[in-house]
Amino acid sequence: MVLTQKYKGDWYCPHCGEVIKWVRLMSGMWIAVQTEPVLFIPGEGKRWLVEYTNYDAEFMKDCLIYKGGQGMNTEKIEKGYMPHVWVCPGK
Repeated sequence: MVLTQKYKGDWYCPHCGEVIKWVRLMSGMWIAVQTEPVLFIPGEGKRWLVEYTNYDAEFMKDCLIYKGGQGMNTEKIEKGYMPHVWVCPGK
């Protein structure tokens, strides 16, 4: 399973069957992401996410996934997409 590819793929993952969303990156490559966006705090973690847009998205580095009820700073929360390859149970 690759992180990005030249062409948009099917609407489901061939490895696990889960429904996925395709986002085109600034580079022109496509990346499969989870259909639901995640909330994150930029600059406070180690996770890489994909910008919350359908076209011309970029990778966002150093993201901390927001978990409600844990006393996290809510002032800088943003939305982003989790690349499917990192959470696919069939990989």
